[in-house]
This record gives sequence, C-alpha cells and structure tokens, in this order.
Amino acid sequence: MPAPIEPVVTALSQISVIVRDLMPAMQRYVEVAGIGPFAVYELGPPEVTNIRLHGRPASFRALVAIAWTGDAMWELIQPLEGESMYQEFLEQHGEGMQHTLVRHAGRDIDEVIARFGAHGYEVCMSFEWRGTRFAYIDAMHDMRMVFEVLQRPEAPGPAAKGPATPPTYWYPYDPKTLEATGSPR
Repeated sequence: MPAPIEPVVTALSQISVIVRDLMPAMQRYVEVAGIGPFAVYELGPPEVTNIRLHGRPASFRALVAIAWTGDAMWELIQPLEGESMYQEFLEQHGEGMQHTLVRHAGRDIDEVIARFGAHGYEVCMSFEWRGTRFAYIDAMHDMRMVFEVLQRPEAPGPAAKGPATPPTYWYPYDPKTLEATGSPR
C-alpha cells in the first residue's frame, strides 16, 4: 500500500495571464466571458520592496487586474517597465497563462519554498507588497507551470472575498456602487 500523500498545495486560488495591454484584455474578459469587475492595481516601488529576480535584486512596475468567479481569482498582468518574470514571459512566449496561485494551508511560505527547493525547484521571483510576501516557484522544466505562493500578515477575523487592499481603480465599475445604487454608474 502506498504512503498517504502529504498535502503541500491544498487549493488552486488563481489563474494569472500576462497581457501586453490591460484595457483591451479586461474588456474581452468582461464582454466575452462575463468575468469582472476587475480591481486594478499599479505594482512597483516604493510599495513593492525586496524584489528579487533569479536570486538577484531587481525592480519592476506592472498593472495588475483581479476579478473573482466564485472562489476563483482571475489575474491579468501588464508589465510596464523593469525586470520581472512577467516581462520575461511576454518576451519569450507572448501573451498567455503564466502562473497559478496556490494555497498551502498550515505551512509557512519558507517551508513551502524549502519543500520545493529540496526537489530542485527554485524561486524565480519574489517581493513584498503591502505586508504580503510573494514567491514564484519555477516548475516549468517538468511540471510545466510556475507556482505562486504568498504569506499575508496575520489578520483579525475571517478572510473576506475580494481585494484585501483598495485598488487604484475598478473596471468597468466599482461593485460597491452597484450594491448601493443598483446601477454600475
């Protein structure tokens, strides 16, 4: 009888797609797939700190749009400038699905990184944003994907669905406006 599987990845939370131009990409997701509204953020210094790309210091700016369908998160990323795995992906492959955010319940981010590292998988990019640590584990050579893991600071109370921090703007409308008025405008 085989040994029981020891869970490390406990859930798939997000699909992330790299795009050249965020606005038309959001429009397609809203109009064709009915996914949205999107919370849009601009990532970059000074809020994004401790950026490392392939183990060395780096800097980047990107637009990130996030929407939810049920418990699943959709993320669209447009690299703006600097060095990032997002820009590398765009240059090497063009637009497309680039990584998945996974949950690792009960495990510290460093424990997850060490577990993957013990099997030869390295962190290709990491950074901190608004108190949350992000790490992207490159498993492309044999698992054909990049795993994103994160660790948020301890928060009181249950986790809420939706953005943990206010976005720069919403597209095509702020869902709170719809809840309050019954109209997206």
